[in-house]
Amino acid sequence: MPTNSGWEPMGWTTTTSTTANTTSNDSVWFVWASNATATSATYTGSVTYNERTPEQTALLEEHEEQRRALIARRDEERRVDAHIRRQQIATREAEREAAHNRGLESLEFVLTKDEFQHYQDHGELIITASEGDRFMIDPGYAGNVRALDGEGKYLVSLCAHPRMSMGTGYLPESDAWITQILALKTDQNAFERIANANGTRYGEWQERCRTHRRTRRVIEEVLAA
Repeated sequence: MPTNSGWEPMGWTTTTSTTANTTSNDSVWFVWASNATATSATYTGSVTYNERTPEQTALLEEHEEQRRALIARRDEERRVDAHIRRQQIATREAEREAAHNRGLESLEFVLTKDEFQHYQDHGELIITASEGDRFMIDPGYAGNVRALDGEGKYLVSLCAHPRMSMGTGYLPESDAWITQILALKTDQNAFERIANANGTRYGEWQERCRTHRRTRRVIEEVLAA
Protein backbone atom coordinates (compact mmCIF):
# COMPACT_ATOMS: atom_id res chain seq x y z
CA MET A 1 0.00 0.00 0.00
CA PRO A 2 1.45 3.40 -0.91
CA THR A 3 2.17 5.66 2.02
CA ASN A 4 2.86 9.36 2.22
CA SER A 5 6.42 9.93 3.42
CA GLY A 6 6.87 13.67 2.97
CA TRP A 7 6.24 16.83 1.04
CA GLU A 8 8.36 18.12 -1.85
CA PRO A 9 8.03 21.66 -3.24
CA MET A 10 7.52 20.40 -6.81
CA GLY A 11 5.04 17.58 -6.10
CA TRP A 12 4.17 14.50 -4.06
CA THR A 13 6.64 11.74 -3.19
CA THR A 14 5.17 8.27 -2.79
CA THR A 15 7.04 5.23 -1.50
CA THR A 16 6.34 1.52 -1.84
CA SER A 17 8.20 -1.44 -0.43
CA THR A 18 10.17 -2.00 -3.65
CA THR A 19 10.31 1.16 -5.74
CA ALA A 20 10.05 4.95 -5.30
CA ASN A 21 8.57 7.16 -7.98
CA THR A 22 8.57 10.96 -7.98
CA THR A 23 5.79 12.68 -9.89
CA SER A 24 5.49 16.38 -10.52
CA ASN A 25 2.19 16.58 -12.37
CA ASP A 26 -1.47 16.61 -11.36
CA SER A 27 -2.07 12.91 -12.10
CA VAL A 28 -0.42 11.80 -8.86
CA TRP A 29 -3.55 12.45 -6.84
CA PHE A 30 -5.62 10.30 -9.23
CA VAL A 31 -3.10 7.47 -9.01
CA TRP A 32 -3.00 7.57 -5.21
CA ALA A 33 -6.76 7.80 -4.83
CA SER A 34 -7.28 4.87 -7.20
CA ASN A 35 -4.87 2.52 -5.41
CA ALA A 36 -5.35 3.53 -1.75
CA THR A 37 -7.03 1.08 0.64
CA ALA A 38 -8.53 1.61 4.05
CA THR A 39 -7.37 -0.48 6.97
CA SER A 40 -9.20 -0.98 10.25
CA ALA A 41 -8.15 -2.83 13.38
CA THR A 42 -10.12 -4.32 16.21
CA TYR A 43 -8.70 -4.91 19.70
CA THR A 44 -10.16 -7.67 21.70
CA GLY A 45 -9.19 -7.83 25.35
CA SER A 46 -10.50 -9.18 28.60
CA VAL A 47 -10.91 -7.82 32.15
CA THR A 48 -10.69 -10.19 35.04
CA TYR A 49 -12.52 -9.45 38.32
CA ASN A 50 -11.48 -11.12 41.52
CA GLU A 51 -14.58 -12.13 43.37
CA ARG A 52 -14.70 -11.59 47.14
CA THR A 53 -14.75 -14.54 49.37
CA PRO A 54 -17.72 -14.88 51.73
CA GLU A 55 -15.43 -14.00 54.63
CA GLN A 56 -14.32 -10.76 52.94
CA THR A 57 -17.90 -9.82 52.13
CA ALA A 58 -18.99 -10.42 55.72
CA LEU A 59 -16.06 -8.37 57.05
CA LEU A 60 -16.86 -5.43 54.76
CA GLU A 61 -20.52 -5.53 55.74
CA GLU A 62 -19.54 -5.59 59.40
CA HIS A 63 -17.27 -2.54 58.95
CA GLU A 64 -20.02 -0.68 57.09
CA GLU A 65 -22.50 -1.45 59.84
CA GLN A 66 -20.08 -0.20 62.48
CA ARG A 67 -19.47 3.00 60.52
CA ARG A 68 -23.18 3.71 60.24
CA ALA A 69 -23.71 2.97 63.92
CA LEU A 70 -20.89 5.38 64.82
CA ILE A 71 -22.40 8.15 62.68
CA ALA A 72 -25.84 7.57 64.20
CA ARG A 73 -24.41 7.66 67.73
CA ARG A 74 -22.57 10.92 67.06
CA ASP A 75 -25.69 12.50 65.56
CA GLU A 76 -27.70 11.47 68.59
CA GLU A 77 -25.06 12.89 70.96
CA ARG A 78 -25.16 16.18 69.10
CA ARG A 79 -28.94 16.30 69.33
CA VAL A 80 -28.84 15.58 73.05
CA ASP A 81 -26.15 18.22 73.66
CA ALA A 82 -28.11 20.81 71.69
CA HIS A 83 -31.26 19.99 73.66
CA ILE A 84 -29.40 20.34 76.97
CA ARG A 85 -27.94 23.70 75.91
CA ARG A 86 -31.37 24.97 74.93
CA GLN A 87 -32.76 23.90 78.28
CA GLN A 88 -29.89 25.57 80.14
CA ILE A 89 -30.37 28.82 78.22
CA ALA A 90 -34.13 28.74 78.85
CA THR A 91 -33.55 28.10 82.56
CA ARG A 92 -31.07 30.98 82.86
CA GLU A 93 -33.43 33.33 81.02
CA ALA A 94 -36.31 32.33 83.29
CA GLU A 95 -34.15 32.86 86.38
CA ARG A 96 -33.01 36.27 85.14
CA GLU A 97 -36.56 37.33 84.38
CA ALA A 98 -37.74 36.19 87.81
CA ALA A 99 -34.87 38.04 89.53
CA HIS A 100 -35.57 41.15 87.43
CA ASN A 101 -39.24 41.06 88.41
CA ARG A 102 -38.34 40.72 92.09
CA GLY A 103 -36.16 43.80 91.75
CA LEU A 104 -39.00 45.74 90.15
CA GLU A 105 -41.18 44.86 93.12
CA SER A 106 -38.50 46.35 95.38
CA LEU A 107 -38.58 49.71 93.60
CA GLU A 108 -41.46 50.76 95.79
CA PHE A 109 -39.14 50.74 98.79
CA VAL A 110 -36.49 53.07 97.31
CA LEU A 111 -38.78 55.54 95.51
CA THR A 112 -41.00 58.20 96.98
CA LYS A 113 -44.74 57.73 96.64
CA ASP A 114 -44.92 60.22 93.74
CA GLU A 115 -41.91 58.69 91.98
CA PHE A 116 -43.34 55.20 92.23
CA GLN A 117 -46.75 56.39 91.02
CA HIS A 118 -45.12 58.09 88.02
CA TYR A 119 -43.27 54.87 87.24
CA GLN A 120 -46.49 52.86 87.36
CA ASP A 121 -48.35 55.37 85.20
CA HIS A 122 -45.68 56.15 82.60
CA GLY A 123 -43.01 53.45 82.95
CA GLU A 124 -40.34 56.12 83.63
CA LEU A 125 -37.95 56.08 86.56
CA ILE A 126 -37.48 59.78 87.39
CA ILE A 127 -36.01 60.51 90.81
CA THR A 128 -34.87 63.50 92.83
CA ALA A 129 -31.28 63.13 94.03
CA SER A 130 -29.65 64.35 97.24
CA GLU A 131 -28.81 67.80 95.80
CA GLY A 132 -32.34 68.35 94.53
CA ASP A 133 -31.58 67.59 90.86
CA ARG A 134 -33.66 65.14 88.88
CA PHE A 135 -32.40 62.09 87.03
CA MET A 136 -34.03 59.54 84.74
CA ILE A 137 -33.00 55.89 84.94
CA ASP A 138 -33.35 54.27 81.51
CA PRO A 139 -33.47 50.52 80.74
CA GLY A 140 -30.05 48.89 80.67
CA TYR A 141 -27.23 49.54 83.10
CA ALA A 142 -24.41 51.28 81.17
CA GLY A 143 -24.85 54.95 80.34
CA ASN A 144 -28.51 54.70 81.36
CA VAL A 145 -28.61 57.53 83.92
CA ARG A 146 -29.72 60.82 82.37
CA ALA A 147 -29.15 64.08 84.22
CA LEU A 148 -32.03 66.54 83.73
CA ASP A 149 -32.04 70.30 84.10
CA GLY A 150 -34.54 72.34 86.11
CA GLU A 151 -37.08 72.07 83.29
CA GLY A 152 -36.72 68.33 82.98
CA LYS A 153 -34.68 68.52 79.77
CA TYR A 154 -31.72 66.27 79.00
CA LEU A 155 -28.25 67.43 80.06
CA VAL A 156 -25.87 64.45 79.89
CA SER A 157 -25.80 60.68 80.15
CA LEU A 158 -23.93 59.21 83.11
CA CYS A 159 -22.36 55.78 83.28
CA ALA A 160 -21.77 54.31 86.73
CA HIS A 161 -23.08 50.91 87.76
CA PRO A 162 -22.22 47.93 89.98
CA ARG A 163 -20.40 44.92 88.59
CA MET A 164 -22.98 43.02 86.60
CA SER A 165 -21.12 39.70 86.42
CA MET A 166 -20.99 37.88 89.74
CA GLY A 167 -19.19 34.56 89.50
CA THR A 168 -21.39 32.31 87.40
CA GLY A 169 -24.42 34.64 87.57
CA TYR A 170 -25.41 38.13 86.54
CA LEU A 171 -26.90 40.99 88.51
CA PRO A 172 -30.44 41.72 87.29
CA GLU A 173 -30.93 45.09 85.64
CA SER A 174 -33.56 46.09 88.19
CA ASP A 175 -31.03 45.54 90.99
CA ALA A 176 -28.58 47.78 89.11
CA TRP A 177 -31.27 50.47 88.90
CA ILE A 178 -31.89 50.24 92.63
CA THR A 179 -28.16 50.60 93.29
CA GLN A 180 -27.99 53.70 91.07
CA ILE A 181 -31.08 55.21 92.70
CA LEU A 182 -29.71 54.67 96.21
CA ALA A 183 -26.33 56.16 95.22
CA LEU A 184 -27.94 59.29 93.76
CA LYS A 185 -30.32 59.76 96.69
CA THR A 186 -27.53 59.21 99.21
CA ASP A 187 -24.68 61.23 97.64
CA GLN A 188 -25.32 62.76 94.22
CA ASN A 189 -21.92 64.47 94.19
CA ALA A 190 -20.04 61.22 94.73
CA PHE A 191 -22.02 59.48 92.00
CA GLU A 192 -21.40 62.25 89.47
CA ARG A 193 -17.73 62.41 90.43
CA ILE A 194 -17.06 58.78 89.51
CA ALA A 195 -19.46 58.54 86.55
CA ASN A 196 -18.42 58.93 82.93
CA ALA A 197 -20.45 61.75 81.39
CA ASN A 198 -21.35 62.33 77.76
CA GLY A 199 -23.66 64.86 76.16
CA THR A 200 -23.95 68.10 74.22
CA ARG A 201 -24.61 70.08 77.42
CA TYR A 202 -21.63 68.69 79.24
CA GLY A 203 -20.35 72.16 80.18
CA GLU A 204 -23.64 73.11 81.86
CA TRP A 205 -23.70 69.88 83.82
CA GLN A 206 -20.08 70.34 84.89
CA GLU A 207 -20.79 73.86 86.14
CA ARG A 208 -23.75 72.54 88.12
CA CYS A 209 -21.49 69.92 89.73
CA ARG A 210 -18.97 72.58 90.71
CA THR A 211 -21.74 74.68 92.26
CA HIS A 212 -22.94 71.71 94.32
CA ARG A 213 -19.42 71.00 95.54
CA ARG A 214 -18.90 74.64 96.59
CA THR A 215 -22.21 74.62 98.41
CA ARG A 216 -21.34 71.38 100.15
CA ARG A 217 -18.01 72.76 101.32
CA VAL A 218 -19.72 75.86 102.74
CA ILE A 219 -22.23 73.71 104.59
CA GLU A 220 -19.49 71.50 105.98
CA GLU A 221 -17.53 74.54 107.16
CA VAL A 222 -20.60 75.96 108.87
CA LEU A 223 -21.34 72.66 110.58
CA ALA A 224 -17.73 72.30 111.69
CA ALA A 225 -17.62 75.82 113.22
